Amino acid sequence: MALARYGSVELELLEPLEGCDFYTPSVDPEGRPVLHHIGFFVEDVDGWADHLDRAGYPIWVRGRLGLGPLRTDFAYMDTVGDAGVVVEFICWRIFGRRFVPPGPVLRAVGGLERRLGFRLRS
Repeated sequence: MALARYGSVELELLEPLEGCDFYTPSVDPEGRPVLHHIGFFVEDVDGWADHLDRAGYPIWVRGRLGLGPLRTDFAYMDTVGDAGVVVEFICWRIFGRRFVPPGPVLRAVGGLERRLGFRLRS
């Protein structure tokens, strides 16, 4: 897993392994790289998700996770038919205040996922 961020847009590179049902359907059978989703950091995940849902792009996966004071709220939207990729809305909060996690926080989450053997957001 690798993450890159520019402003409020996130690019996440993943290599789905065995048992990863969430990403496996999007993997190219020939092993070529594919773009699965584009993530946007937003203040109100529900508001953005509702907006796209009303426009005909339903919520595909909706989740909220927390660890101590750290919370993440996300929604994957089913935009593949028209956009060719999934759109994700993401909001991270710590002690109730919104923030965009710095690289070290994301690397720590990735390291935890590797040690646990599964993705925390899937």
